[in-house]
Amino acid sequence: AEEPEVPADANDLVVRIQEMIETSPQEGGAVEELEAKLSVYRGDLKAKEESSAELRTSLKEAVALLKPLQDAVARADTEKKELEEQLDRTESEKQRIEDEKNAQIQQLEAHATNLQQRLTGMASLSPATSLRNLDSTDDSSDRSSAKRRSEEKLQKLLQNAQSRFQE
Repeated sequence: AEEPEVPADANDLVVRIQEMIETSPQEGGAVEELEAKLSVYRGDLKAKEESSAELRTSLKEAVALLKPLQDAVARADTEKKELEEQLDRTESEKQRIEDEKNAQIQQLEAHATNLQQRLTGMASLSPATSLRNLDSTDDSSDRSSAKRRSEEKLQKLLQNAQSRFQE
């Protein structure tokens, strides 16, 4: 007798064997043999279903573990962006301060050059004229110094008055 084609699906195979048992004539050992095969196939089918259930459970656990990792990566990305933005702001601030410093240096260099030219020009004048020109150049710094001294004196007077009232 020609053997029937074996189905790919285990459930189909079990159903076919059951049908063969029910429809075949009751020959001596053939039924027992078919029932033994059916029992083996049922065992295999049950083992595959259990394995599939275990795999599904493992997959669910893996997905559950993956979620916190995804959250951690998202937080790390956010923190990275914030740090990059802070770095950009810091670099911009550094550049601004450096530009201001360079501008001040240029102003001081120009002022020094101007003073140097005045001093060179004064060297050719008579000493009395040089002193008058130097005095006029220093007038603004003298005024600033005098103002500073005056403010310091006022501050000391205020402190003295406060200390007297506190005694």
